[in-house]
Amino acid sequence: MTALATSDIFFETDPLPTGTRGRIHGVINDTVVQLPAGSNARVHGRFVLTSHAPAVQATGAQARFIQLADRWETETQYMSSLQSKLRHDDYLKIIAMGPSVLPMILQRMGTKPNYWFLALRSLTDCDPVREDHRGDMWAMTQDWLGWGKLHGYTR
Repeated sequence: MTALATSDIFFETDPLPTGTRGRIHGVINDTVVQLPAGSNARVHGRFVLTSHAPAVQATGAQARFIQLADRWETETQYMSSLQSKLRHDDYLKIIAMGPSVLPMILQRMGTKPNYWFLALRSLTDCDPVREDHRGDMWAMTQDWLGWGKLHGYTR
C-alpha cells in the first residue's frame, strides 16, 4: 500500500496514481525520522505526507465540519464500541449541522472511509446500501458515494 495526499485529505492506494501531488517523508516503524521545520506533514500509517496543492480557505461550515470530524476520528480511533463512536459529541454535532454537510461527509468518505453511515441515513432519510453489502465498509462506502453522485452531492 502507498499513502497518498491531496491537500490535507489522506487515503491509501496501490500503486501511486500518475500526477499525484504530495511527498512521502522517511518513517521507520511508524516513527517519523525527520520533518522539515514548519511542515504541514501528517502521519498516516507508516507514511508521513505533505501536500503540494495550494491551501484552500474553508468556509465557516467547512472549517467547523473539518474540526469536528478530525477530533471525532482522533478521539474514537481506538474505541472498540461502534455505539460509543456514534454517540460521540462531535459526531452528533456534525449531524446537527444538517444536510449542508452531506457533500463534506461524502467527500471525506471518498478519501478516508469511516462510519458515516448513521449520519448519512439521519440526514437523508434513506439508505442506498445494498443488502449484500451490509457489513462491508468499502462496499457500503461505494454505495453511498454512488448515491451522492446520482443526487448531485459529489462529482
